[in-house]
Amino acid sequence: MPKVRQTSKTLHRQRFKQLRVKTGESVETDAAVAAPIRAAQYVRMSTDHQKYSTLNQSAANHAYAEAHNMEIVRTYADDGKSGLSIRRRDGLKKLLSDIQEDAANFSVVLVYDVSRWGRFQDADESGYYEFHCKKAGIQVIYCGEQFINDGSPLATIIKGIKRAMAGEYSRELSVKVFAGQSRLAQMGFTLGARAAYGMRRMLIDQNGVAKRILNPGEWKSITTDRVTFVPGPSKEIATVRWIFKSFVHEQKTELQIANALNEQGILNAQGHVWTRHGILQVLTHEKYIGNNVWNKCSRKLDAKVACNRPEIWIRAENAFEAIVKRSLFDAAQVIIQSHKLRAVNGRCRRYSDEELVQTLEDLLLEHGYLSRSLLEASACPCANTYERRFGGLTAAFERVGFAPQYGVRRSQITAAGRPRGLSAEEMLGGLRRLWKDRGRLTRDIVNESKAVPHHAAYIKQFGGLSHAYKLIGYVPKPVRVRPIGHRLWSDDAILDHLRELWRKHGHLSYDIVCAAEFGPSRNTIINRFGGMRPAYRLIGFKSKRFRPQDLTDDQMLYSLWQSWRKHGRINQAMIVQTKEIPSLHCYVKRFGSITKAYERIGYEVDRRPHCRRGNPHKDRRKSRTHRRSVQKSKRN
Repeated sequence: MPKVRQTSKTLHRQRFKQLRVKTGESVETDAAVAAPIRAAQYVRMSTDHQKYSTLNQSAANHAYAEAHNMEIVRTYADDGKSGLSIRRRDGLKKLLSDIQEDAANFSVVLVYDVSRWGRFQDADESGYYEFHCKKAGIQVIYCGEQFINDGSPLATIIKGIKRAMAGEYSRELSVKVFAGQSRLAQMGFTLGARAAYGMRRMLIDQNGVAKRILNPGEWKSITTDRVTFVPGPSKEIATVRWIFKSFVHEQKTELQIANALNEQGILNAQGHVWTRHGILQVLTHEKYIGNNVWNKCSRKLDAKVACNRPEIWIRAENAFEAIVKRSLFDAAQVIIQSHKLRAVNGRCRRYSDEELVQTLEDLLLEHGYLSRSLLEASACPCANTYERRFGGLTAAFERVGFAPQYGVRRSQITAAGRPRGLSAEEMLGGLRRLWKDRGRLTRDIVNESKAVPHHAAYIKQFGGLSHAYKLIGYVPKPVRVRPIGHRLWSDDAILDHLRELWRKHGHLSYDIVCAAEFGPSRNTIINRFGGMRPAYRLIGFKSKRFRPQDLTDDQMLYSLWQSWRKHGRINQAMIVQTKEIPSLHCYVKRFGSITKAYERIGYEVDRRPHCRRGNPHKDRRKSRTHRRSVQKSKRN
């Protein structure tokens, strides 16, 4: 009889039976009912095609497990992770860690294909991680491949080819992506760069039509759209031009310019104080003369960031509107290059280790803490000098006995005013003094004061602000529990909300507070401060409206009649927006309703129905009673 060709499913079953025999499991007959083999699956998805999604991989792994009497008990996943290295792949790290520590409760690992295991540029690295599993007695099975990973010579050859193909795919894709990005950069479009100070990002469609300004943190959602730079607010443009003129014409240093901006309260693009390095970035940024420069630094195939030579930079001249003259920019570059030349020739001062340490001691004695931003904002040597001399800022700080505190966001700690590096008793002492000055303590009060560390420092030191309160004997005022779904508003948050409404509308009233889409209600403010006027006094607002008890009925009605005569009509919205007449609440409280107040001055409310929706070009349809009255008047 001719031999029947076996399918891949049959081959998998036969190979798996052999594998079970090698591991000591009994395989008597196909009909014998055996306990399912415990297995784990590893799924990974980067930015490849949708067919490599984790859900599709998991479905293929479950189908394979069901066909081979397996039970998937654990899943290790890496969503949106590149397979070029294992550095950011926490799922694969956890899998290997469990296997090496004998914490794996499975004997098989299911992977969709070789590329999901990784696209390592060195094929031996992929085999190294798989060898760890095999050494612990755990078999790696590729469910979507045509070969069986049983350790045979044929499987080893095919697997090596697959690993090399997976790595080659990444290299080819890197070349194609770089070519496409280079073309876009030469056309003047930005590739993910943040807007510099004085500039904004403009979203442009595929036809070159501007769509909108992108706010910080926003990205385009359509692949055919592009992003370019446009001039920002006029105040920021004036600041940039002043920086260049001060540096070129007035011969000011970067540090002097940064201190001048900080004294005026002007922050940089990230909302931080200006530093010497930040001013230098502005002076050397070619975007201010309309040039789009790209590929200064590159990081290909998940390697280390490399600074490229200026010869291979991609530069697009006059890509967007310039805000600084080319002659002024070139003059600034000449001055900067002369400073660098003096440093190369050795004419700049070279500090000894003792002088650098003494500078740090003086800075620590003056401010009470040390940080990179503080070094940049002072007249001492830059942070890079300390890093090259002592091997890092932390090692330099240890020379003067200062241990930096980590875990606090840099955006919350400015370079001036707020102490850091205090002991627990010093932190509690500052909290006691703040309590004595303000009469109470809240998180907002702690953050606003620069005499004490940030609230995050207290949380790290004592486990929370409430624990720090107990140590100094402060008992915070109990907060009234509200129903579920309502926000617990603090006193400071309520006052900040009233200030925002005051700034937006120019005045405050009951109706403005009630009409706000987000914020505490009028009753919340009254219960917390004993009324609206005490809350107004706390924020410095003085109501220009007359109180109901200060006006007679005739005076209130006369104000309403004057507004009707001035505008030809009157409604509730006009009463709320007009400052010269009492509020709508006053009329309702005095006359029972605003309609009764209208009747007292002889004003009739127009009750005619408006035109139907969807017919904006048709005239308003008059009511039946109105049409009959018009016809009757014509007859007469």
